[in-house]
Amino acid sequence: MCHILGWTIGDVFGNSQVVEHPLARGKLHISLEVDEQKITAFGTPDQIDQHILNCIQKLCSPTGGLSLHYTAYLGTPISSVESVVRARDKHHNSWN
Repeated sequence: MCHILGWTIGDVFGNSQVVEHPLARGKLHISLEVDEQKITAFGTPDQIDQHILNCIQKLCSPTGGLSLHYTAYLGTPISSVESVVRARDKHHNSWN
């Protein structure tokens, strides 16, 4: 991650502007913390699946890396954790 005086490049320009810029898309490695507090904690399996798909389609490409990080908070249903893993496995090659 590129830091400028303690800020990331995404703090300065906005993450979506950075990763969608033609000079950056497919050339940056993005380490993404998957939503842990709302969608994956309280969402339905379909909402979780859609969230993971959106992350992959928006941020991943065949030439640039994306790491999805996920930590389940205490009290997160095991079915939600399973949904995250299933969605990741299902959509890992679903980049645009």
